[in-house]
Amino acid sequence: MRRTFTDVATRIINTNDNSALLLGDIGVYGFNQVLTDFPKRAFNMGILEQSMVSVGAGLSSEGITPIIHTIAPFIVERALEQIKIDFGYQNLPGNFVSVGASFDYAKLGCTHHCPGDVNILSNIPGMNIFLPGHSGEFENQLINQWDSGHLNYFRISEYTNQEAIEIKFGEIKKIKNGSKGVIIVVGPFLSEALNGLSELDIEIHYLNSISAGDYMKVVSEFPGNKVVIYEPYYSGAVLLKLNNQLSSNRCKVMQLGVDKRFLAEYGSYEEHLINLELDANSLKRRVEVFINS
Repeated sequence: MRRTFTDVATRIINTNDNSALLLGDIGVYGFNQVLTDFPKRAFNMGILEQSMVSVGAGLSSEGITPIIHTIAPFIVERALEQIKIDFGYQNLPGNFVSVGASFDYAKLGCTHHCPGDVNILSNIPGMNIFLPGHSGEFENQLINQWDSGHLNYFRISEYTNQEAIEIKFGEIKKIKNGSKGVIIVVGPFLSEALNGLSELDIEIHYLNSISAGDYMKVVSEFPGNKVVIYEPYYSGAVLLKLNNQLSSNRCKVMQLGVDKRFLAEYGSYEEHLINLELDANSLKRRVEVFINS
C-alpha cells in the first residue's frame, strides 16, 4: 500500500494544480522528484506534525486540497487538536494518510502503535474513514475521494488481504453465505477470517470504510441474531454506526478487536495477532463458541 500511495499521490500532484502534498519526514525518498518539481505544492515538513496539519488547513482554506502523510500515532494522536479545530471545526476538506496501522511497526514498540486512531477520528463530525484491505482498494479510494470535498482519513497497512474486493464507499458486502449468524470483517483482517471460518456456518461480510453517513447494508437482512465484529484496532467504531439497527433486531454482538491495553510485548505482527487471539485459529475457536452458545 505504501508503494501504491507514492504512485497515486505522485499522479495527483502531477495532474491537479489544486492539490498539495505534505510529508512528516516519512516516505520522503519516494517523493524526491515531486518535491523537486513542485516546491510550492509539495513539502517535507519534518517532525512537526501539528504545524504540518495547520499548514494543510491553510492551503485547504485557499482552495488547495492537501494530502498529509506520516505514521499513525504522530498524525492522529499528536496532532488531534489541529485536525479537530483547523479542519473539522472550519469544515475544510483534506486527506490524512497514515501508515503503521495498529501495530505494523511491531518491533518498535508501543510508541509506534496506534490502535485508537479509528475511534478517535470517528468523533470528528464529517470525518470519513477508509480502511483498505488491499492496495487495489486503496488506489480506488484515494483516486475517487481525495477531492470529494470531505475530510478523509486513509489507514494503510503493511499487511493486506490476498486480493482486492470490489466494494462501494460505505457499503457492507457479503463474501460468504451462512445461517448461524454474521461476522463483519474490517479491512486487512479479511484473509484471516476466510482462512479461519471457511468451515463454519456463518456469513462473512466485509467493509473497508466507515462513512460519516449511514451504511447502505440493511442489518435486518442478516441471518440469525448473532453478530461478530472483527476489526484491526480498538473496537467500537463499527458498532456505534450499527447500534440502533442491531438493537432493534435484538442481536447479540461480540466485538473482536485489539485489546485496550498497551502492547508492551515486542515481536512480529503475526506474534501480536496470536497474543491478542486475533489470528485465524483463535478467531475460529472464539466465533464457534459464540454462535453455538
